[in-house]
Amino acid sequence: QNGGYMQQDADECMRGLLTVLSQTLTSESGNKIDDLFSFNMKSTLKCLECDEEPPQENIETTRVLMCHLGTPTEPVSHIHQGIALSMKEHIEKNSPVLGRNAQYEKASSLASLPSYLVVQFARFGYKGANDWAGTTASKVKLTRKCAFSHSFDAFDLASDELKKKLSVGRLKKKEQDDAALERERAKLGKGGNSSSSSAKPADGDVEMKDAEADVEMSPPPGEELDTGYYELIAIVSHKGRTADGGHYVGWVKFKKADGKENKEDTWILFDDETTSFETWNNMVGLSTDLQGGKVDTQIAYINIYRKITVKDQGNVLGSGEEKKEEAKAA
Repeated sequence: QNGGYMQQDADECMRGLLTVLSQTLTSESGNKIDDLFSFNMKSTLKCLECDEEPPQENIETTRVLMCHLGTPTEPVSHIHQGIALSMKEHIEKNSPVLGRNAQYEKASSLASLPSYLVVQFARFGYKGANDWAGTTASKVKLTRKCAFSHSFDAFDLASDELKKKLSVGRLKKKEQDDAALERERAKLGKGGNSSSSSAKPADGDVEMKDAEADVEMSPPPGEELDTGYYELIAIVSHKGRTADGGHYVGWVKFKKADGKENKEDTWILFDDETTSFETWNNMVGLSTDLQGGKVDTQIAYINIYRKITVKDQGNVLGSGEEKKEEAKAA
């Protein structure tokens, strides 16, 4: 435009890139792009004007989950609310029972979970021409705030069948987290003991060490179970008022907070040839808030999440199931 390159939409670029790579990066199951990003959506189409017409069920495959931002009268304030809104829509189509066009409700749910979940915020739309105001049709940007955190739980968006599978993984994860917490508490308790643990051994005696401190128990290989939990690892944000202009930057998680040296998650900001380190609180703070709400600042457009799984190790040490087995044996 005017002798220069036009601003390209980051979503169109990403989808085009994934499409090209899916045609070249083959795998045993098809292609590596679908292995990483593709997931199934279970949809049910129900006629709202005829109860006699049976609902139609269908399975659709996609790579991007949309997050709508609602309307000025019914705005969306959280990412879960926006995604749930995008998974339910009303369409008009021909009804074979009524013999005419009728209103249908399409309700969708997640039938499977990808290794990497891409969520796109519907930030851009079209504004019609207004002869009275003298404006032409153009793309507009919705700067409404839509809150999200550094984690995402897809359980409520899953189908009933998938929820049953996720419940198993979530229970295993809770058992393992509780067992890890018990071990940490035990270590703190042992560290508080004084004389017996710190006394030096007599001549000729061998110093005995705790098995946990000396031997690292490696769990047997098991099946990886889905939990429905995701961790935010990358963001593409946009600064500007229209899709035809502005500036895109990328954010990638560098270090996760550990409560010790790293009090907050550390991210790397990729702004063209310039890179810098940023903390999570600064990314959703006063000057810059990727969640939106401010017109002339960077606002998240695409979020990329990594799936959190748990390895099935059987009954976890210290879990309720193990204690039941011990009680039976006694």
